[in-house]
Amino acid sequence: MEKWLREFKKPTVKETTYQGYWMVFNSHVKEAEIAKVLLNDLTVESLQKFYKDLSEEGRCDGKGGLSPRMVHYVKILINGALEQAVRNRILERNVNQYTVLPGKSVKEILPMTEKEVAIFLECCHGERLEALYVLELFTGLRKGEISGLQWSDIDWDSGKLMIARSLEPISYNDAESAGPKLILTTPKTKSSKRWVALAPYVIQKLREHKERQYYEKLAFKDIYEDKGMIFCREDGGFLHPRYLTDDFHRILKKAGLPRYRFHDLRHTVASMLLNANENPKAIQELLGHSSISTTLDIYAHLSD
Repeated sequence: MEKWLREFKKPTVKETTYQGYWMVFNSHVKEAEIAKVLLNDLTVESLQKFYKDLSEEGRCDGKGGLSPRMVHYVKILINGALEQAVRNRILERNVNQYTVLPGKSVKEILPMTEKEVAIFLECCHGERLEALYVLELFTGLRKGEISGLQWSDIDWDSGKLMIARSLEPISYNDAESAGPKLILTTPKTKSSKRWVALAPYVIQKLREHKERQYYEKLAFKDIYEDKGMIFCREDGGFLHPRYLTDDFHRILKKAGLPRYRFHDLRHTVASMLLNANENPKAIQELLGHSSISTTLDIYAHLSD
């Protein structure tokens, strides 16, 4: 599997995906009993038992089993390595394809109501990241997309915003690298790279934010790290997704609202647009979905 990761997967996937594979391998496969089994001795039964054990007691902290989603990721990893072993003529067949996993659980997604959106925006007024939340509730950008925006992405004349990159946390898990950091990478899918039209109110808030940032640069001039980011720390450094989550929850608490996830704002935008009879194709392009079925099946939360 290490050979497969380094020689066959690394050249074909994003760095964040590659390191994610290493995380799954190091955490759930490398030290497991299944790793001691010779390739030719692998059976459907041994792999099926391995997945069952992961589901019941696979957590690294010893507090129960892994989620169906994580067990599914482990199976995808093992399947890819064994498929390559078949292509390399090390194995005659991939027995992993005959294993069966329990269905992945689907969490109910509840968007904000329009009343809650109004309360939330009112509580955002005067906050340092007010423009970020206003922009999010007008566009439904992914957290990495909105954190990765640069001032050069805005066409002020046409009132449009280019989504060209994503800021992603990455933990290096392979032996060749070490340590966590934030990197600017390509968007999630090909259709994720897109132009988004900005309402005049959003442009106004972005201009106010730019002015605030100018004074922050003056205040932190000796240590300011200018990366050209629209949303960043006071010293210009990348805005960590964890900080954004904490700030979002702080404002929700201040507003007396339920504890939503930041990603629920994306659902909220899609829901409000669908409720307003917006064309689903336009919503798909706004959110950057590769398939309109994603827009309608996952994001179509219709209110009473």
